[in-house]
Amino acid sequence: MFKGKDIAVYNPHDWMGLWVVTSLKQRASIIANINDVPQRAFGFINKLKLARDRKYKDTIDKIIVLDNVNKKKVIKWLKISSQKVIVIRSGIDLEKYKNFKKKYNVKSELHLRKKDILFVCANLLAPNRRYEDVLYAIAKFKTKGIVLHLLILAKLDFNPTYANLLKNIIRDNNIESQVHFIDKFFSDDERMMYIQNSDILIFPNSPQTWGLTAIEAMALGIPVIVSTGAGVSEVLLDGINAYLYKGENITELSDKIDQYLHNKAKSKIIAKNGQKYVLNMFSWEKFGGSIEELMLQK
Repeated sequence: MFKGKDIAVYNPHDWMGLWVVTSLKQRASIIANINDVPQRAFGFINKLKLARDRKYKDTIDKIIVLDNVNKKKVIKWLKISSQKVIVIRSGIDLEKYKNFKKKYNVKSELHLRKKDILFVCANLLAPNRRYEDVLYAIAKFKTKGIVLHLLILAKLDFNPTYANLLKNIIRDNNIESQVHFIDKFFSDDERMMYIQNSDILIFPNSPQTWGLTAIEAMALGIPVIVSTGAGVSEVLLDGINAYLYKGENITELSDKIDQYLHNKAKSKIIAKNGQKYVLNMFSWEKFGGSIEELMLQK
């Protein structure tokens, strides 16, 4: 939370935090940062919550969101003017990523050959992460005689039901030897190390607010394949600084993987462009400056 003389900026993240913020009207203006929009479609209790959400929306002067998809959701959820919802995209610690160079033989740890292609996915386990799309794509390539490997960085007991679904897909498609889990919570440095020393990151999330993992991988100089179901895709250019595909479309995902496999020179250029773009555009200083500018408009 950042407080100015007449303005308070709160980061409630979701609907419960919104309720707290609306009860704290102690200053002339309140700006809230809302990242997640709740489901209010079914049930009497949800209708009561929705009424509560909307009742106090006028208490908040501006709402900051991370992407335009989330902006539309917030407008629909709260029935609020579009002028009150502002897109300000979050940043990263640029110096940390610029200077992070930690060589680690991930393929050796996984008992792979140096020439094996290793994709990496790194998010908490949840159905909207769409890991199954990547699994089906890998299985599809296997039928063509192309063996690809996937490293999933995630704590499996975070969502045991979804983890079991993924394991069943892996077993049913006979790709057990191609999918590798590292089952733990990762420190930032550990996560960065595994991403940086893999060949390419896939961000299949759909739907997904923003998508900081893709930005982090790009900052580390790793090419990325990103679902258009993720808000971060709004600021990326397909074939220029990332590979983009229609979210939840396995055929399009497979096509982007195929492009990567058959044009490594282009992939290197895409990775370089992506790194330059992220390091120039996304920092906490820019994020803070945008919020300060918004506050000065009050």
